[in-house]
Amino acid sequence: MENSLNMGFSFEKNKPLSVNEKQSRKYYQQATKVVDMTTADAMLRSLELRLDTVVLRSNIARTIMQARQCVNHAHFLVNGKKVNIPSYQVRVGDVITVKEKLKESPLYKTLVEEFAEFSKKNSDATVTNAKWLSVDPKKLTITVTALPENGDFDKMIDAQRIVEFYSK
Repeated sequence: MENSLNMGFSFEKNKPLSVNEKQSRKYYQQATKVVDMTTADAMLRSLELRLDTVVLRSNIARTIMQARQCVNHAHFLVNGKKVNIPSYQVRVGDVITVKEKLKESPLYKTLVEEFAEFSKKNSDATVTNAKWLSVDPKKLTITVTALPENGDFDKMIDAQRIVEFYSK
């Protein structure tokens, strides 16, 4: 299949999360097996639980491409184990940490300083808007505390349109 399909649907719209057509099909097939929520919501939940997306939502990365690169270069440990696959699915209770030796790199030192500055100016705020994530800005750790709900999903992705396309 090509990137742009005849019904006006384009996989280019999925670029906010860097998901290609093959991955979209896989997420759709997995989502059709979920019984307690709509297929579109199940797809979006799977997309939100990708390791690269979690890194982005935690504000440890500025863009999805930066998050993917950091994951690809094995900057993170999930529950103490090296993971370098951006599509890795995290689960509730998973703890994602920046590798110790990388915490001294300019990238992460600057990030810790920015988080500290933010915390000074916003004493009651958190560094992430994702309610389902807990971020420790000093230790650079992310804990998945719950599953993302409908209001947490990326509105830039039209999952319902993807579902309609694959259901035909």
